[in-house]
Amino acid sequence: MSYEFNSMSFDTPYRRDRAIAESWLYADGLNDEQEVRRTLATVSPEQLASEVWESWGFDNTDDEDAPTLESMTEAFRDMAMEQSRILTE
Repeated sequence: MSYEFNSMSFDTPYRRDRAIAESWLYADGLNDEQEVRRTLATVSPEQLASEVWESWGFDNTDDEDAPTLESMTEAFRDMAMEQSRILTE
């Protein structure tokens, strides 16, 4: 089974959700790495997930393969942890 986002196919829902999180943070190219780092350091993964989940209508879909709030939170949390590790190295 494949999971789609932005006309791309992903082999797992996590990879799709990660792509959604990255797209949200980078604003499809409008935000740079510094802005993404700042956002991940100041906004909770739960808040970011809630924003993208509601803004992109994942909360109002009947699609069983749509991201869940929990899966989006996991994607943002992983990105924040990776950024934190990079900054401490």
